Amino acid sequence: MSRWLPLFWILFILILSIQLESPLKIKINDTKGFSAINAKPHLDIMASENHFIGTDSNKKVRDYILREFNKLGIQTEVFVGYCSTIFRNTHKKMAITENIIATIKGFDNSKSVVIAGHYDSVLSSPGAADDVHSVACMLEVARLLKQNEYKNDIQFLITDGEEMGLLGAKAYVENKDVETIGVLFNYEARGNSGAGIFFEWSEGNHWLVRELRKATHRPVTNSMAYEIYKRLPNDSDFTHFKQAGIQGINHAFIDGFSYYHNPADTPENINLNSVQHTGENMFLLANHFASLNLSIEHNKQDAIFFNFLGMLVIYPPIVDSVFLISIFILILFIIYYSKGNERFVKNIFFALLSIFSCIILVIGFNLLMSVTLFKLYPQYDVFYTGQFYNHKWYILCSVASAILCFHFCYFLFNKLTSRQSILIVASILLLSIGIWMHLNMPTASYIISFPLLAIVIQIFLSTIKLNPESFIFKIPILKNAILDLSSITKFKVDKISNLLRSTFVLAIWCPILITLFLAFSIKLLFVPAIISLGLILSSMSFYAQIWELTPVRYLGVVLFVSGFLIAHSQSEPNASRPLPSNMQYVYNIDQDKAYWITDNEQLNIGHGEELMDATPLELEMPYRKTVLASEADVKPEIAQPAVIMNSLKSNTRIIYNQSKSFRTMVYVEDPSKVEKLYLNGKPALSESQSNAFIADLYGMAQDSLVIELVKSDTVSTINVKVCTMFQGMPEHQEISNKALRTGDFTSFVQTIKI
Repeated sequence: MSRWLPLFWILFILILSIQLESPLKIKINDTKGFSAINAKPHLDIMASENHFIGTDSNKKVRDYILREFNKLGIQTEVFVGYCSTIFRNTHKKMAITENIIATIKGFDNSKSVVIAGHYDSVLSSPGAADDVHSVACMLEVARLLKQNEYKNDIQFLITDGEEMGLLGAKAYVENKDVETIGVLFNYEARGNSGAGIFFEWSEGNHWLVRELRKATHRPVTNSMAYEIYKRLPNDSDFTHFKQAGIQGINHAFIDGFSYYHNPADTPENINLNSVQHTGENMFLLANHFASLNLSIEHNKQDAIFFNFLGMLVIYPPIVDSVFLISIFILILFIIYYSKGNERFVKNIFFALLSIFSCIILVIGFNLLMSVTLFKLYPQYDVFYTGQFYNHKWYILCSVASAILCFHFCYFLFNKLTSRQSILIVASILLLSIGIWMHLNMPTASYIISFPLLAIVIQIFLSTIKLNPESFIFKIPILKNAILDLSSITKFKVDKISNLLRSTFVLAIWCPILITLFLAFSIKLLFVPAIISLGLILSSMSFYAQIWELTPVRYLGVVLFVSGFLIAHSQSEPNASRPLPSNMQYVYNIDQDKAYWITDNEQLNIGHGEELMDATPLELEMPYRKTVLASEADVKPEIAQPAVIMNSLKSNTRIIYNQSKSFRTMVYVEDPSKVEKLYLNGKPALSESQSNAFIADLYGMAQDSLVIELVKSDTVSTINVKVCTMFQGMPEHQEISNKALRTGDFTSFVQTIKI
């Protein structure tokens, strides 16, 4: 039984880390601190329906927020701003957004603390988590803050149009004086549960991290996430402020990714503990920073920081340089003392072969498993990155595969190498990764340097004990110190020392591993498997005996089989795990033809009879696009847009009257024939435009679109295709109770010849 105690200890530290990384518990309804119970009524009302930019439901949410701030007596304004964004010189988004700005005035109006989030949702979801929860928290936090006096202004910036390209934030940064912002905290969600994570930071964050530690309750964050996110293409409203040089932090919870942009992202499905964690730290941050002098120039250094058993550790990157140099020296000593073994070179070679074989086996097996899962369960592919509701059980399968692959390779090469050689090779590999990280991601290298130092010290001590006559014993001071240490570690202190070092390693790695596991999906199962393999290799320096136990392979088999079986039992959609199912109605005015279409790559239980015989068709939407579609024998219930055209020789003015459109697209096949193009008074074409071009309009063409076009010559004919989109379809569509509709809108497509 004693041989299994280390495994139980590893599991204990893992469970403790999970507990310390969990969201805060809901607090009772009181007037002194934040309570998710007080925020819940706001959440229920604002997330009662989808509220995409430019829709009536979006305006209802806007008006509700304004009323609630007015009830609190807080100065509020609606900033109406225009912005545009162009992608690859072919697709231009144009928008008029309505940002809400509510300000609690401070007595020293020099710099402001900005709490930011967005109130619009995607078209297919009520957005309880993304991002209504943050707005609900703001309203409750504003109520609490209003009771006190502060040095700095506290501004609640609630943006519009975030989901369609960060449009509201862009309009704000381009049109407002952002120099007045002292610090900004942006709140997002990539799921519906989990701890609130401070995942993205502005440059020179050392002072911010220190203030965060002073202000908040159990903050979850690390500088590895900061380094990773700097290199990802993912953007949020925070991106525009960060690029403008504003100091701040981005915050989100990321568990429950299956609900991201899902019609099931409702108030009933959000975890209120996550709302509590978000709102409580939002209140504490605003309360703390509103009393600081934000005009001071801070040191522009980045910090290394991470969670350790509920604490937030902070130190400068130079410390990691010292750790890595020390590790390098210790490894040189270990190699020097080990090379006396006549099989040393062969042992190292086969250890290297063993580890690389294991890595290749783990990656190959998990890639095969990912491909197989999507073949067996095509419904998974409907979700972002394949994260169906049961994906955590496949993460367990991935971890189990790492255990099995390691156990297989360890025993395959056991007689050809030694445990010590495997540890040396693993340490060298980890050190190489650590050095690379320190040079390229300097504040992330703690993930290697801190734990590896403890591991290498353990290997060094065991190497010295194995070679008591080595060169180091010729140095009297070191000889006495090591002999004293050796005589002590023959007793229980040895086990305690080993326990402390292993706890040190596990307590650093487990929190970041938990976060990384949440971030990866069924398409990337090899990543958690590789991470698990690294943890197994590292634990060998302390508890090699547990991986030499034959029952470990059975443990791996049990974990893999049970994970797969449980995932299989939860693989079918049902009322509590609904399948998002996209369906739309498209009417081509030129052809007088209607179609049912879906953006899903495969038909599923939510498409019903309308798409039963759907086949890939190339349709005008307004550009030509191949989608699964079938002809519809029903006419649209919404009145067709009316075209009023006034043409001169080169100038044409078109008024395209429509009613309650939430999105309009204008497509020009040959922009070289167009000298100028204005849409509702805004320039749409760039001077260098030559390829086919599409303008995508949000919040600026709900009732009518005015197209003003100047030809480059009077002879050519120009085709301008317009697509307008309206909520709802022409007749009630039956849908399985195991699915939820996404799409659910009518599109009119029409070609205007000029």
